Amino acid sequence: MKKYFSLIKQADKLDNKIRRKINFELTQAGFDGNGRFESLGKGLGVIAEILGRNNLEITEIMSAQYFMADQGSKTFDLQRPALPTDVFSPGPSIDNSRILISWYKFSHDKWEMLSYLS
Repeated sequence: MKKYFSLIKQADKLDNKIRRKINFELTQAGFDGNGRFESLGKGLGVIAEILGRNNLEITEIMSAQYFMADQGSKTFDLQRPALPTDVFSPGPSIDNSRILISWYKFSHDKWEMLSYLS
């Protein structure tokens, strides 16, 4: 039985140094409330790029149902990407951090977004 437990993917911890780095990158990209984005989708794309550069991704599929309102917030779990040798299995979950995304629509082409890792 012990042999089988070793095959289960374990949760991963996000180092505080990496968390601070990602939060700094999010702030620099305008996710401190001072940036404006042409669309919610463009802002979400920038978040995905920042996470990807740091070997992270959002666990859930970014469903449009979460973002139908002109304002709101949602917290998402994080994980490491799948291994290139096994793309159909998810990477390890991050169990000590989540990402918060808040948004507010000023006009049809001006969105304010906040985002940070907890």
